[in-house]
Amino acid sequence: MPTLYNLAEKNIRKTWILLTTFFIFIILIGWLFSYYFQSKAILYFAVFLATFQSFLSYWYSDKIVLAIAKAKEIKKEDNPEIYRLVENLCIAAGLPLPKIYIIDEAQPNAFATGRDEKHAAIALTRGLF
Repeated sequence: MPTLYNLAEKNIRKTWILLTTFFIFIILIGWLFSYYFQSKAILYFAVFLATFQSFLSYWYSDKIVLAIAKAKEIKKEDNPEIYRLVENLCIAAGLPLPKIYIIDEAQPNAFATGRDEKHAAIALTRGLF
């Protein structure tokens, strides 16, 4: 039976495969266009774009997703019940407490994001409480 740590390692591998595949795909598309239009500038732009997007995706994906969802960070005094619930789950799993965000939406939903344990975030919609 897979453990939490095995699943986390598997997700990390999948993330690196996805980022690498996207990086190669963008450069391949750039190479095809540069070959068709006989312009090396297109290939250089594709390499720059792929590098920039990969960097942005790895370092800022959590902030981008939370901004798109219009999530607002909460502190313990803002919503102690939710804060303690997440805190207890983290203690039981042996994980550090992530930042907790609330999304002002009626439907029940939640997601976690972040590149590692130190940069993790959990977002919950108001429909869950």
